[in-house]
Amino acid sequence: MAFFSCQDFRGIVPLLNHRKLPENSAVQALDCDLEGSDLRVFNERALIGTVADNNAIQRRAFVINGAQMFIWNADVDATYGPIQHIDENDNKIYIGSGWFDFPVYTTKTLGIPGNPDAAYLGPPVNHRKLGVPAPEVPALVVGSFVANGLITIVEGNDITLEDGITIANDAVICTTAAPHELLTGENVGLSQFDWTGLNNSFIVDNVWDNLAGSESKFVLRGVSFTAIQANEDTVAFPTPGTGNWTQEFSDVELEDRIYLYTYVTDQGEEGPPALPSLLVTIGPTQTVALTLPTAPTVDGVILSFIRIYRTLPTSIGTADYFFVDEIPITQGIYIDSKKEIELGEMLLSLEWVAPPEGLIGLTILPNGVMAGFKENALYLSEPYQPHAWPISYVKLMDHPIIGIAAFGQSLVIATDDNPYIGTMTDPLAMTFTKLQTVEPCLSKRACITLGYGVMFPSPNGLILVTPEGTRNVLSQLWREENWLALIQGASEIFASVHNEKYFLTFTTGGVSTTYIFDPAHELLQITTLSSFNYTGSAVDRDEDRLFFFGESAGPKVYEFDPDAGTVMQASWKSRTFGMARPVNMGAAQVFFDTSESGTITVNFYAQGVLKHSEVITDEEPFRLPAEFLEREWMVHVTTNRQVQGIYVAETIDELEGAFAT
Repeated sequence: MAFFSCQDFRGIVPLLNHRKLPENSAVQALDCDLEGSDLRVFNERALIGTVADNNAIQRRAFVINGAQMFIWNADVDATYGPIQHIDENDNKIYIGSGWFDFPVYTTKTLGIPGNPDAAYLGPPVNHRKLGVPAPEVPALVVGSFVANGLITIVEGNDITLEDGITIANDAVICTTAAPHELLTGENVGLSQFDWTGLNNSFIVDNVWDNLAGSESKFVLRGVSFTAIQANEDTVAFPTPGTGNWTQEFSDVELEDRIYLYTYVTDQGEEGPPALPSLLVTIGPTQTVALTLPTAPTVDGVILSFIRIYRTLPTSIGTADYFFVDEIPITQGIYIDSKKEIELGEMLLSLEWVAPPEGLIGLTILPNGVMAGFKENALYLSEPYQPHAWPISYVKLMDHPIIGIAAFGQSLVIATDDNPYIGTMTDPLAMTFTKLQTVEPCLSKRACITLGYGVMFPSPNGLILVTPEGTRNVLSQLWREENWLALIQGASEIFASVHNEKYFLTFTTGGVSTTYIFDPAHELLQITTLSSFNYTGSAVDRDEDRLFFFGESAGPKVYEFDPDAGTVMQASWKSRTFGMARPVNMGAAQVFFDTSESGTITVNFYAQGVLKHSEVITDEEPFRLPAEFLEREWMVHVTTNRQVQGIYVAETIDELEGAFAT
């Protein structure tokens, strides 16, 4: 009695001779859906539409939904940000360098022409530059205007001096004919001073008595040139010693301040601050006037507000910056009269610089952090602030980075040498472990997360990185020389993950071949798809739909295995079944899903020679040709119906034995 069966359909094992394949493995598995044990068939690809930018090869895409995709003719990474909005039209899509020299972001409203809910396949029509510039000029800050003597305002900030007054470093130097007995650090007021909009107190900065034998001189800090209008007004001040001078504050009441300000976009994104202002010292009742320069015009950035901060001393002798106010970007002067208790939160954006030009590989990580890379440097954003990329968060690798991908709390960095893996907690404290195995990544577009690990192609095979380390999943399945030949001849290598499987595509000479790998299977499942001239693929993250795009006659977008449509023709060829002695397999039986329509053709080979071809119309046993004996048998089935099992025996009565295997 001799028999064999195919009832648990598995994928190919290119490494092994077809005579030595594992149980249920195949020599060919083309367009076969091997989910479960039956031989299932994919639906024919569905044409979604033609790409709007149809003059170049399309390589990357971001799928919003099946009818809306942003597609680029370059290797461009795109991802949703860490913050999602109730209105999906406002959700930001962050795009790495490659489309432009710098990272940008867009939304459906910005990127889709006309109606943001309309079907669209092409690059975004509008974008915003990622990052907020730092102001180039510090704020000019001055305390209340006071002086002694006579000042005549001629025009602008040009001041003519009378009665021994000179201007130097935003201060007034006053010369008197008699000693004034003022001390450095005292704050005094003028009882006869009355000028609307200006405080009538000042601080004595330096004192010289009996200058030149008969004069005394003192410096008053806090002269506000901007508060003086160029209208040729004159202001007279009494001379010390006339009884009009009174001390207003003691030195312990004085406060030294430094001011910063930042720009804020119309989206609420705050940038790094300007350089600190000069020190200004004021008393409890005094105000500070800030003069802010005109904001620059930055392509792709809309600056709408200015946030003002000032120092507040701490108990340990340091000073932090705290929020004073937010004003419109067009407001050039601000008068700060706020008390300490009225200040807001501490300045957070001190290191919030824009991402560097050339940043690629944008990836979303846990805790609201985004990652990207440039050469051998990994960049991390401030949590939930994708426009802010502090320099202190930059991590340097030993070798140039090729691709990055995240899973769980981990980030994998694939280089042209050893890969790295790090755990995401806080971006400042994030550290990486250099894995010991040398596995260069061959394609940034094929470095993809599987959810439980990251997979990428290397010269040695297909590398899976998990918290346990690296593993070459092809080490026992694919000859290294054959794998290298496949890789080295490819002009494009890209991948997507769909239904927890890794779809790896090689394009050679305008023809692409896609391999489907199922690493979660006990014995890695490998199947292939029919060849086309695809140049890229992308996945709808919400519905787990896989799309391919390419073809020369205007690049088109296709959905792989849509829910409905014409069924493909699958081709599955079994391993060689060796018999202990030459036999004649005289009977066969095929079981399939009878509720489906379509055709099933089974070819029977003996010693590599086709002996019989049978079109299956029912599940009844049928006879095979007699009068020959062979030791090696193989079956090849082409089908667009679900096949549950193929059973072969010497006689119809002996088929029962095949069922039991």
